[in-house]
Amino acid sequence: MEFIIVSLFGLFVGSFLNVVIYRVPLGLSIISPRSSCQSCKTPIAWYHNIPVVSWLLLRGKSACCNEPVSIQYPLVELATMVIFVSVFLKSGYSLHSLWLGVVFSLFLALSVMDYHHHEIHDSVSLTLLSASFFADSPLVTFQNALLFMGGMSMLRFYVSFATKKEAMGEGDIIIGGAMAAILGIKPAIVALFAAALIAIPFVYFTRHQNRQVPFVPFLFLGVFAVYMADEYAGLFWRMSELL
Repeated sequence: MEFIIVSLFGLFVGSFLNVVIYRVPLGLSIISPRSSCQSCKTPIAWYHNIPVVSWLLLRGKSACCNEPVSIQYPLVELATMVIFVSVFLKSGYSLHSLWLGVVFSLFLALSVMDYHHHEIHDSVSLTLLSASFFADSPLVTFQNALLFMGGMSMLRFYVSFATKKEAMGEGDIIIGGAMAAILGIKPAIVALFAAALIAIPFVYFTRHQNRQVPFVPFLFLGVFAVYMADEYAGLFWRMSELL
């Protein structure tokens, strides 16, 4: 029963994330008006807006005008469900797990927006950072975020000076703070390393296509992987100290 409740909750959070992902880059309210068809602007009936189920029953098409509906919608909903289920399986059935699920869901929304628009919106990234302060004791998480953001800012100044171009944006520093608040400073460094490793093949295969590779999705994968396998991340850090 707990598994079913968490799964359904994750699906409905994912449905709301789709609203955030679509509307925030357009500068629209995420509260009103109600969801409508992107093709003909007809309001969507509630029974056509059930996460995953409606998309499957309608065969990936709009009920009002029969236009295709992006597969991104059910994928985001399923990914959010996986996030919540994974967090609850790891950390137990608690309010803390619920909050961590929300934090990782915000990270997922930022990842999808960065993939589509190559832009990090402050309204979502600052919400992620603020929410991450409550992933553990606020005094500890705030301190971790502050130290990590300070280190990234210093790195940004030095690298920008050496290369004569902007090394990283303010949004990257905000996300770095959230990573440290969620994981702690050392695991966040491991997550950065893991994200870079995951990104290397994508950068390599797109090097001749003159296209920008979004990095936030890789940061999300790195953070979530380190959270789920924190004992291995600690082992990695101890091995690096020996080297």
